Amino acid sequence: MKIDRVQGGRLDLAYLGAFDSLNPYNVKALSTSQGLVGNVYQSLMARSLDEPFTLYGLIARSIETDDSRDHVVFHLDPRAHFSDGGPITAADVLFMIASGKAGFDVRAGFASNGYGAHSPGGYSLLAGFLAEVVLTAFFLIVVMGATDSRAPKGFAGLAIGLCLTLIHLVCIPITNTSVNPARSTGPAIFAGGWALQQLWMFWVAPLIGGALGGGIYRALFSE
Repeated sequence: MKIDRVQGGRLDLAYLGAFDSLNPYNVKALSTSQGLVGNVYQSLMARSLDEPFTLYGLIARSIETDDSRDHVVFHLDPRAHFSDGGPITAADVLFMIASGKAGFDVRAGFASNGYGAHSPGGYSLLAGFLAEVVLTAFFLIVVMGATDSRAPKGFAGLAIGLCLTLIHLVCIPITNTSVNPARSTGPAIFAGGWALQQLWMFWVAPLIGGALGGGIYRALFSE
């Protein structure tokens, strides 16, 4: 069956670009980022053009947040991957954000936790160990108290958040603040070298501090 069709002519398509170029792959044009999004890389969430103020998960499979939107947790879609087939992890997202700064060097530490020569303030192993144990114990006491059935409802997030802020203000100069082995492990894997060699302390100290804090709270405040 032969279908008659128009040949030649002109087709005009609209494109939201910049004044200097409509080529989305022109690295010298202001429209570069508009063309790269979706064509080269994806975001955690995608906006719906026909639903104002609405976002759907893209690389993120699901999103959790509280009613006051004090925090948000992204759960990555296990199907999300790089062009070489490797999976995208939470640490990869952090790395991509950090590497957006000019002069970024992952070997500089990548905000890894450290002591001695790798402590922001030059604090020793013993000082860092004691700080992590005490502050983790203190944090656990606050968490358990704020979430206790006897505590006022609706204030747990505020109490825990303010406590963690204080802990960071105190401990960043000492060890860059861990109080969480997972927080220390991710950056150490990327930084390698000394960060992996000192990682043991940021598992042992928070675990001891957590057990100590739980025991203190149970001994002092259990019903």
